[in-house]
Amino acid sequence: MTRGAVSIFQNIPAQAKAAMFYFFYLAAIGATAPFLYLVYRQHGLTPFEIGIVIAVAHIMNFISAPTWGAANDLQLRRGGVPLMPIACLGAGPAILLLTIARGLIPILAVVILWGFFAGSIISLADAATLSILGSNRYHYGRIRVWGSLGSVCASLVVGLMGNKLGLEVLFPVYSISLLLCAGLAFSLPQARFVAAFPLNKGMKHLLNDGRTVLFLFSVFLLAMGYMGWRGTFSLYLEDMGANPGLIGTFFAISSAFEIPLVAASSRWLGRWGARASLLVSFSVFIILWIGCSLIQQPSLALPLALVHGFSYGIYDVSGVVYTGQIAPSGYANLAQGAYGGITRGLGSIIGSLTGGYFFQNIGGANAYRISALLGFLALCWFGFTLLNRTTDHGLKETIGKGE
Repeated sequence: MTRGAVSIFQNIPAQAKAAMFYFFYLAAIGATAPFLYLVYRQHGLTPFEIGIVIAVAHIMNFISAPTWGAANDLQLRRGGVPLMPIACLGAGPAILLLTIARGLIPILAVVILWGFFAGSIISLADAATLSILGSNRYHYGRIRVWGSLGSVCASLVVGLMGNKLGLEVLFPVYSISLLLCAGLAFSLPQARFVAAFPLNKGMKHLLNDGRTVLFLFSVFLLAMGYMGWRGTFSLYLEDMGANPGLIGTFFAISSAFEIPLVAASSRWLGRWGARASLLVSFSVFIILWIGCSLIQQPSLALPLALVHGFSYGIYDVSGVVYTGQIAPSGYANLAQGAYGGITRGLGSIIGSLTGGYFFQNIGGANAYRISALLGFLALCWFGFTLLNRTTDHGLKETIGKGE
C-alpha cells in the first residue's frame, strides 16, 4: 500500500472511514462465505473434511484475535504503526494460495496461515469503531449496517460471475477488498485493549454471575447449531442442483434483510430490550433450521433467506449489547471476550466438526434437525434468565439518552 493510496482516505471523517471499512471487509466475507465450501469440495474434500477445515479456521480466529490485539496495544504504546492494516495486507495474498492447494493437508496449511492474519481483523475493527463512537456506542449498528450492504453486493457479484468464470473468482475479489481495507485502516483511529483486572480474578468473577453462565452456555449451544448449518448449507443447495448464482442470491437476500434491522437496532433495543430480542432470534433460528430440513428444491430456500436475515440481524447486535449489559462492573472487556470466544470460537469449532460429520453420514436434512434441537435447548436454557428479577430497563434508558 503506497503512501499516495493511503492519503486518499486521510480527509474522510472517522465514522465514515469505519463505515467504508465494514463495507469492504464484509464484502470480502460475502465473496467467500457462501462459496468457499464449494471450492473446498472441488479441491477434493469430503463434507467431514470441510468441517475440519472450518473448525481449524475458527481455532485460528480464537488464537489470532487476542494475540494481535495485545501486540497492537504494545505497538501503540511504543508509538509504532497500527497492526490492523498489516493483518489486512497479510490476509489478502494468503487466501490466493487456496487456488493451488489440493487435498486436506495443503488446504489446512493455507487456512492456518490465512487465519493467522484474517482472524484478528474484525475484533480490531470493532474495538476501533467503539472507540470512535465513545458514549454513542449504541449507534454501532449505524456503522455496521454498511458491512451488510457490502456483503449483499459481493454475494450477488461473485454468484453471477461464478456461473460464467468459475467460483475461484472469489479469491481476487477478496484480495482487492482487503487491500482497500488496509488503506482505510492505516488512517483509522485505533483503540487500545485495556485489562482492568488479572484474568484469573476476572474469570472467577464472571463464572460467579448466574446470568452470565446461563447466557454463555446458551450461545454455545446456538453456535454449535448455527455452524452445523452454516458450514454445509451451500453444499446442501448444490446437491439439490443450485448453481452459484442462486446460492449467492440466498446470502445476498439474507444480508439485505439485515440492513434495516441493524440500522434501526437502537430503536428496537430501546423498546424491547436485549434479552427479549435474543429470545426472538433464538426462536427464529429454530424455524430456519426446520425449514431448511424440509425443502426439496433449491428455489424454496430463497424465502428462508429472509428468516436467516431476521434471526441473524437481531442476534448479531443484541448479543453484543446484552453481554455488555450483564457484565459485572469493571469486567466489560473480559465479558465481550468470553462471548466472542464462545460464539466464534468454541461453539463454532465443535459445530463445524459435528455438522460436517452429520451432513456426510446422515444427510443435510437430519443434520439441520439436530441444529434445530440445539437451538431449542439454547432457547430453553436462556429462558431461565427470565427468572432473574433484573430487567432491561436500565439499558433502555441508556439507549434513549444516546440517541
